[in-house]
Amino acid sequence: MYLLLGITLWTMLQKAKSGDRNAALLSSFALVNLLVYFVLAPWTDSTSTSIHWPLSGYFPLLVFAPATLLSFKLWMQTRWSEPLARVISIGVPSIGYLGSIVALLVIGSQAFQTQLQPIVGEGILSDKMAGWNEFSEHTAQLLDHELFVELPVIVTDNYYTAAQVMFSGLMNGVITLDNEKAVRDGRRLQLALWDMDDSALEDVAGRTALFIIEDSSLNILENQMMVESMCENASNITFLDSLSLFNGAKKFSYYFVNHIIKTQNELAYSDYPCPLPPMAWIDPPVANSVLSGTSHIEGWAYNENIGIQSVHLLLNGTEVIKMNYGAVRPDVVDVMNVKNDPNSPHLGFAYEFDTSSFPNGIYTLSIKLISENGRSSIYGKRLIEIEN
Repeated sequence: MYLLLGITLWTMLQKAKSGDRNAALLSSFALVNLLVYFVLAPWTDSTSTSIHWPLSGYFPLLVFAPATLLSFKLWMQTRWSEPLARVISIGVPSIGYLGSIVALLVIGSQAFQTQLQPIVGEGILSDKMAGWNEFSEHTAQLLDHELFVELPVIVTDNYYTAAQVMFSGLMNGVITLDNEKAVRDGRRLQLALWDMDDSALEDVAGRTALFIIEDSSLNILENQMMVESMCENASNITFLDSLSLFNGAKKFSYYFVNHIIKTQNELAYSDYPCPLPPMAWIDPPVANSVLSGTSHIEGWAYNENIGIQSVHLLLNGTEVIKMNYGAVRPDVVDVMNVKNDPNSPHLGFAYEFDTSSFPNGIYTLSIKLISENGRSSIYGKRLIEIEN
């Protein structure tokens, strides 16, 4: 199909040279869009570009594609044979059609995420458009929480979640703190015009809020920065609840905001503990390790302003044991610049893992952190092999 479009573009350029205005107009549209994409794409990354972006360059070519295919068929008949020419001329659009069907099936498979994930494995299927019904139901339940004596403002970490909140009818006016993604996707000005960006927080000062973060779309540092950003605009924030879908592939955290403030004329957010997400690391075993006999597991975990209550070892998502937590780790305090964890410097955990209790095979090893505020977080997921 791409070969056909390339030949079509070349044919259109030849016609344009011969004075065909229609070919000149459409080929100029196609060429400019395609050149901009193909020249700039190699210097960007997968989060800043997408394979569907050059579609605006392909569409003008489709106008001349049937005529090009017919000319190509006649050329093949004189060059080879009529049956072969017929097969190729039918096969080219058929391949394009099948590719479109496959793409639609991949997109549609998100509706069956729960059923398909155990078959194809985690991280294979996209979940961008999956789980929003469950999200809407859970969010609606939290809006009825006893902490909210009045209908709160909903603040999100990205515009996509904000759009889903509005689409589900939970609330008309939603504010998003998203800047980087909004700028990258060309939404920043649009959000500002609709009073949905962070500047709109001043207009709702004094009101309570439900702050929602899509944890699965952020790394831990981005997550911390987002929570800190909200803390700068709130009198007090409390972790409220979390929602985990598809074995943690899509996860949200919910925070209760006592009331939104204007930081320039009210108490600084540092006067209140900011409920930052925890940080953790597993030292041994590293990913793809082979464990046998009794294997040593250790690492560290901390939660600024909150503290870690317990650390649990998980195999394939099932809890094995509550590990010993509280080993002195001054190195972690220094390197990670830990300031306000109440357990500091007792941030280490360790456990002697008896692998003989488990059948030989490949497992997913991870740890579950329980923070002092009741928050549960999964960290350090990695594959290991038990071989005794």
